[in-house]
Amino acid sequence: MASIMEHLKKQIEENKKGVQLAIGGIVITLGVGSVIWMGTRENAYSVIVNGEVVAVVKTKEEVKKAYEQVVTSLKEELGVDIAVNEKIELEAIHSKQSELSQYEALVEGLDQAISYQVEAYEILVDGESYAIVSTSDEANHVLEDIAKSYLPTVDQLTLCQAEVKTGESTDQEIKLLEEQGEGSVEVVQIEEALPQEEVSNVVHVDSFEVQPEEASVEAGQKIRRSVESFDFNEEVIVRNVYVNQDTILDEAQAEEELLQAKHEIVDYALVEGDNVWDLAMQYDTTPERIMELNPDIEDQTTMQIGQVIKLEKASPILSITTVEEATFKQLIPAEIQYVEFSHLYAGETQVYQEGSDGLKEITVAVTKVNGEEVSREAISEKVLSEPVIKVIGYGVKEKPAEDVVVKSNGSSNLIHPLKGAGYISSTYGSRWGGFHKGIDFAASSGTPIYASAGGKVIYSGYNSGGYGNLVIIEHSDGYQTYYAHCSRLYVNVGDSVSQGERIAGVGTTGDSTGNHLHFEVRRNGTPVNPSNYL
Repeated sequence: MASIMEHLKKQIEENKKGVQLAIGGIVITLGVGSVIWMGTRENAYSVIVNGEVVAVVKTKEEVKKAYEQVVTSLKEELGVDIAVNEKIELEAIHSKQSELSQYEALVEGLDQAISYQVEAYEILVDGESYAIVSTSDEANHVLEDIAKSYLPTVDQLTLCQAEVKTGESTDQEIKLLEEQGEGSVEVVQIEEALPQEEVSNVVHVDSFEVQPEEASVEAGQKIRRSVESFDFNEEVIVRNVYVNQDTILDEAQAEEELLQAKHEIVDYALVEGDNVWDLAMQYDTTPERIMELNPDIEDQTTMQIGQVIKLEKASPILSITTVEEATFKQLIPAEIQYVEFSHLYAGETQVYQEGSDGLKEITVAVTKVNGEEVSREAISEKVLSEPVIKVIGYGVKEKPAEDVVVKSNGSSNLIHPLKGAGYISSTYGSRWGGFHKGIDFAASSGTPIYASAGGKVIYSGYNSGGYGNLVIIEHSDGYQTYYAHCSRLYVNVGDSVSQGERIAGVGTTGDSTGNHLHFEVRRNGTPVNPSNYL
């Protein structure tokens, strides 16, 4: 029994020694492990920009503070908000105290490592970016200036901004509103005995009227106009963006960009009277460019009505359509009645009764795009005074053989209005039981018409009295020349033209049975035989 007890006691003591060793082993192991962990644990952060370490810091708070200091300093220096391009990364590392960066070095490292974009405002037209300026006020000024350049004189123009939410950003859709103020007043002289129009009268803007002050005008009629409605035809948005500084324009540069023309290729179906030269002038291009766009056209003289060709059309980036209500006075040319006088020789005329032009008042709605008229619609018409018929006697008596035609020296040396093109299809004098007041020169559509003599254009437009598209040029000594039935008009009222200058193209507008130029010479309002002057 004693031996057993001693054996057990011995075994227990041995077991205790074994546990203690084991425990000692664990302690030793844990101790070694603790030393190893203490030597490699993450106790700092590498600050990384674009893959490069710019500093090593103890805490994240240091980086946040330094970053805010750098950004705040840049904002104050630039005077605008900025957006940093790079992401700043922090990597947990183990570092010795001696390897940690000083705060000033951290700030300097961040300042040198980051790049940024500045806050700006982008002007988009129909979704396409055309200009970037520094502030929303500058964007608004640019759009206001462009709008004012297209509109009649107004006292004040403002932009109404409608906020449109787009994700996290805010866009501003620009609408134009004209504030109440005086319209413009201009003076236009009424030319004597000419169907020339003048714009006048009061028109209103939106729901209120613009009443210009009355101006004291001794001659002519007061012209008053303003805009009933207007807006940019395109969708215009000003959007907040962050961009590189070198892409920002000043106001003058932004206006220049937005006032540029954009070019697009359009299909055009040829109509009667069209030719390459007129289309080039109409579309502000060259005949060579038209032929370049249409290589299938081998001979430009064989193009057919209805044929579709390509044209390069220039149009403004920004455009404004305005609708103006205008009232003007228009002369009603007196009719001329011809009576056969047996005592006058053939080709001679004599005024039997002096006539006088009438006067009517017309009110129209004029639609303009960027100040250029594109259409007008008649609203009302009132006759103020009726015209009085002018009666002219013409001779049928045969001239003696010895008689000769005496050339006039008042407005002599007129040149052929087509410079010899075409042929005479109808002469001056008796025709079809009536009297033909000029000479008809038959020629192909579009043939250039030239000023027979130098002078001032006093009428250029459509005449409903049978002349169709008509140009009247006033010369010295009471002489006038008429160019009727034109397909195109290249001059405007008030233009001074020189002899031989192109003024129109041959056509068949008005009362006409074919392409020709009806050419008249009048002296003191009375038609005379053009043959005596050519």
